[in-house]
Amino acid sequence: MADTKTSLNPRIARSLEEVSAHFDAERFKLVVVECNPEHCDLVKSAIEIQRLIPQGDTTALIIFKRASQECLDMLRYTPSAAAFSFLSVHPDQIRTHIQDALAL
Repeated sequence: MADTKTSLNPRIARSLEEVSAHFDAERFKLVVVECNPEHCDLVKSAIEIQRLIPQGDTTALIIFKRASQECLDMLRYTPSAAAFSFLSVHPDQIRTHIQDALAL
């Protein structure tokens, strides 16, 4: 797992301002956002972050939050998509979705 993190060169942001600053500094293939299940509107957050992606960029976005112990609510956006895809996934499936988005 450490090799994966190193090769992916992850960045951490805790606010929209930090996300915007990361986009100003460099380009990303994928942005993954974990929302606080008690304080986050998944759709609103996804739209806000998607709007920060520079125009014409090919960045994919996965945003998720825990719906229950067995389930995550997830929105997925890829540059070739016309809209977000809403999925309900098991926590152990999130890695597969990340790998799929990186393969695009």
